[in-house]
Amino acid sequence: MNTFHKVLISKGIAAAVVAASGIAAPAVSHASPDDGMVCRPGYAAQFAGGDMKCTKQVVRHVALECNNPTFPIKRVRVPGIAGDRTNGRDVCLRNNGVSISSNDPLTGLTQGQDFVFVPQP
Repeated sequence: MNTFHKVLISKGIAAAVVAASGIAAPAVSHASPDDGMVCRPGYAAQFAGGDMKCTKQVVRHVALECNNPTFPIKRVRVPGIAGDRTNGRDVCLRNNGVSISSNDPLTGLTQGQDFVFVPQP
């Protein structure tokens, strides 16, 4: 009877070792792009030293702040304005009657006198 218990115990230990090695194997294994590795949609693959890393570019919006009391008027501008060389950078306007909309170029205005660009964080 004692031998029968030892056989059952040894079978149980052997089964546990086999199961544990099967579970641990995928965590240890390495896959390469040649094996069909792909990133999820919206992510880009980067390779370094045989490793593949999926990254996603995130656009971070920063609140527009015009802290200068001389230029208190906030104006969010759109990029691609015809005749504009600032690429639509946001501006703070002086309160002197100069008014522009979000899609107007800054032609005819003087930087530092009529407007300043929003400080970069």
